[in-house]
Parts: sequence; structure tokens; C-alpha cells
Amino acid sequence: MGNINKRLNLLRTSMKESGIYACIIPTSDPHLSEYIHDCFKYREYFSGFDGSAGTLFVTLDKAFLITDGRYFLQAEEQLKNTDIKLVRSGVIGEPDLITLCKDNIPENEKVFIDPSLVSATFYEKISSDLNKCNVSISSTHNPVKNSAKLPSLEFSNIRELDLTLSGIDRKEKITSVREKIKEAGAESLVLSALDDIAWLFNLRGRDVENTPVFFSFAYVSLSEVFLFVDYDAVKSVEQSLEADKIEVRSYYEFADFIASIPEMRIIVDKKTTNSQIVNSLPCSAKIISDLNPIPMLKALKNNTEINNMRAAHVSDGIALLKFMRFIKESDWTSLTETEASDKLFEYRKQEKNFISNSFDTISAYAENAAIIHYSPNENTDKKLEKAAALLVDSGGQYDGGTTDVTRMFILGETSNEFKRDYTLVCKAMLRLQYMHFPLGTKGSVLDGVVREPLWKYGIDFMHGTGHGIGYMLSVHEGPNRISFKDTESKILPRMITSDEPGIYVDGQYGIRMENALICVEDNENKYGKFCKFEPLTVCPIDLDGIDESLLTQEDRNNINDYHQYVREMLKPHLSPDDANYLDRITRQI
Repeated sequence: MGNINKRLNLLRTSMKESGIYACIIPTSDPHLSEYIHDCFKYREYFSGFDGSAGTLFVTLDKAFLITDGRYFLQAEEQLKNTDIKLVRSGVIGEPDLITLCKDNIPENEKVFIDPSLVSATFYEKISSDLNKCNVSISSTHNPVKNSAKLPSLEFSNIRELDLTLSGIDRKEKITSVREKIKEAGAESLVLSALDDIAWLFNLRGRDVENTPVFFSFAYVSLSEVFLFVDYDAVKSVEQSLEADKIEVRSYYEFADFIASIPEMRIIVDKKTTNSQIVNSLPCSAKIISDLNPIPMLKALKNNTEINNMRAAHVSDGIALLKFMRFIKESDWTSLTETEASDKLFEYRKQEKNFISNSFDTISAYAENAAIIHYSPNENTDKKLEKAAALLVDSGGQYDGGTTDVTRMFILGETSNEFKRDYTLVCKAMLRLQYMHFPLGTKGSVLDGVVREPLWKYGIDFMHGTGHGIGYMLSVHEGPNRISFKDTESKILPRMITSDEPGIYVDGQYGIRMENALICVEDNENKYGKFCKFEPLTVCPIDLDGIDESLLTQEDRNNINDYHQYVREMLKPHLSPDDANYLDRITRQI
């Protein structure tokens, strides 16, 4: 990691030249995306840590990386031999970013934050907090960008979804959005989130790896619609957009356009829009925050999207079954985690309408699986043996859906403790899958239901239980979440949410199982309307890890019912040999 220390030294030289004492470097792009293009990976460039979440804080003589529980073990490994100290977010006694600033920046010094890479809400809060410490924020000189050597931004060709994929044409979507704008007492809406824009215009791209979006901004008023995008990328669909009265402008014209908006009431979600955009709006504009209607409209899938998602999960299930048979029954003698991941990708590529992975596959053998978001590299890529277990968390992008599934594959003898924990995770996942609950129940309530089988044994896990899943979009989508940290989000009919409890024992093993679920209406009685979940994921659970002595009759029914569903969905598409294998591994227990 000597290279990282050299990069930090160059950054500090640039900071001194600019009169900057400290830099805050988030994991972000101008659209505040979760997965970002290489040209914006400043935090990774200066730290060597390549997890999907974290903030680097650098002063003239110190450096800290803040990340959450998903990445503690990974960050420890990747920060070795650097001068960067790991700060464990959410752990009692560990400082937050503001505390780090207060403790490490002297009064009357300057800290650099790129306003295009943080939300307006974050920028306003940290500015206020630092001002109280007599520390000012500088955004004029950018020592981070000036010191980094990263690739240039590139644009991919944009394609249009027809009604067989979208289910609703964009004119109807724009009409719905305009109705929501009126309901909010506003006159226009500013959009910068890439998946919001792709959904609204029924367009998809390849600008971000594994996420079919394209770099763009958009502006919707009660009478006009503007899409800011690369001209060359949009050529093939430009006439179609113009026919729907959508004016196409250059991606790089957005800043000037925003600054020239006439006085009006504008919806701009300050939590999800970067500070530079918000601060570019005219002073006369009245900002209405947190009322962007698109995340909720996007989360409530239409019938076409739901049917296509079911079909995509069947295709995914076929690939996963073939991989399961390969990994458990083939006479491989030398196979690494990366090679196992590549094999699964080969099986997915054989499926109709497959486009790409939906995220980088987590293929983690034995103790590596204890690293929640582990990604094998040349230094950690373990060889698999006919022992222990392999965790594979993966997903696919299809013409018709996005998948996200985690399974454990038992490759040999495991300890009694492993079998206990494996069984508990299986019980927890299926308990949520077969839940019935009142309409409007919050995800935080369901989170406790999932964790209860683990809590009985004094066990917990340091990540959320579930996240929304996009339709041919981001594998992580809001507003629906199942997490004790989110006490606002409700789980509503037509939402698709993951269900992924886990248990992680440092240095020994990690266990996680994950199904994608769709919330549907159940029944109505004197107590009100009720909902339930239906599984979308069709992939067997490896029964070789189950300790049946820990199962109640309800647990057995849950496993058997789920496996019956898997058989019903997959067998019509399998060869007789694969169908027989499926029958064997989904035996009744």
C-alpha cells in the first residue's frame, strides 16, 4: 500500500498550495449514485478501500476512513500498511465525521468538500456544524480532483423500452408526475437521480457497470420537459423523445439551465440532490424539498413489470440450479472463489434476455464469508475444498427484470455451530417470506420479526434485513426498506424487497440467505386490510446444512412449501436430468 501513501502525500501537497487543512472525500458522483463510474472513485483512489460505502477524511498529517459494519473486515485488510485509520460507523465509542473534524481541524482553518458530490442536506448541516467550531468550508479549489489520476467520463448508447417491457408509456408517466407536482403545490421538478430519470423516460443505458442507467439530468414543469444527456448517446431515440414533446439538451448545459429557471415553486429533494445543483437555483425560486414523487411511483411495480420480473427470476433460477449442481457434484479439484463466480456468470449468460450482472458477485469461501461484502482479489482469492461452505451473493440484469439472491453451498463437513447458525438464518428468512401483516406496516417492524430466531441465541447481524429492488434498474432501490434504522418506510403492495438475514463469525464463517419478495394484498376483515409476501426468487436452499432438530413444524412447512414452489416454477424449463436433480435436493423434510 505504499502507493496509497504516495497518493496521500501528493494530495496533501495540493492541499497546502490551496490553503486547505482537511478534505472530506465521499463515495459519490454528481447524481449521488450508489454504484459509480470509475472517473468519480476519488475515495478509492486515495484509500485503496473499494467497498461501496465510506468517507475518507484527510488532514495535513492524519487520515481516517469511515465505513459501516458491512465492510469492517474488508477495510481492515485493505488499509493495512497505509497511514489511514479505520473508523467503525455505528459502533459505540467511535467518532462520527463531525467529531473527527472538531478533534482534528484547528480553528480558522479550511476544509474542502466538493459540493457536487454531497447532498444539499449534508452540505448545509456540516457547514453549520463546522461554522460553530470556527472552521470554514472551501469549494473553490479542488485539491482532490487535481491530485487524482482517474479515467475520463464516457457515455454509452441509450435504448428505449417498448410497452412489453415498460408496461406504461412515458407520456402517461409524465402525466402522473405532473399530477403529483400539482398536489405538492409546486410548478416543476428537478431530477438528478439516474434511476429516476431512466424510469420516467423508459430509457436504459450502460454508463454505470451492472446498472442500466445513463448520465443525465431532467426538468419537468407543468408545460415542458427537458432531458439533459449526451447528444451522441441519445441519437437513436431522439426523434421518439421529440414526438413526446421532450426537449433534449446537452448533459453539460444543465448547470446554466438551472441557474436561469424563472421564479416558481420547484420540487428538489435536498436529501438526494447534490448541493451544487441546489445552490445554483435562483434565489427567487421557492424550493419544496423531500416531495419527489418518482421513488414511490417507481417502487410500485405495474403488472407488466411484475410478470416480467417473475420470468426473469425463473431464468435466474435455472442458472443458479445448474451452478449448484456443478459446485456440489462435479469432480473439480482446483477451483477458486473467482472461478466459481465466473462459472455462475457463464450459466447466466446462457439464459434468454440476460444482459449483465446486477452487481459484482460476492463469492466467499469459508472464513472469507464473514466479510459481509467480500470481493475476492489476487491476494485473497481462496481455493475451494470439499469442505466448509461457499457463500454466493449475486444477481442479474435481464430484459425484463433485476435479480438479487444469496445462497450457501455446503461443500463438505461443517461444525455443529455452523449448522445451528445456518438453520437459524434459514428459519429467519422464511419467517419473513411467509409473514402476513396489516397494510401500511413499517419495515422496521418486520425487521424485528426476522431477527427474533437469532435473538433467542444472543445473535444479531450488522446490516439491514431488506432493500427495495429496481426493475431493470438499481439492485438497491428505495423507499422500501426493512431495517431497524428506518422507522418511516412502509412495505406496500407491488413493492419488491429483499429478505436477507445473516450470521457472521470473524475468522470462521459467514452465512447469509436472500430471497426477493413481492408484497401483495391478502385479505380484509374487521381489523382492516392485510398483506403478505410472495417469493420471486426460485433457487433451492441447500438442505445439507440444516439441523432438523432446531426446526418447528412451521419451519418444516415453510421449507417444504418454498421448495414445492421452486419445483413448480423450474421443472417445466429443465432437462429430465436436471429435473431429477432438483427433486433430490428439494426433498421433503
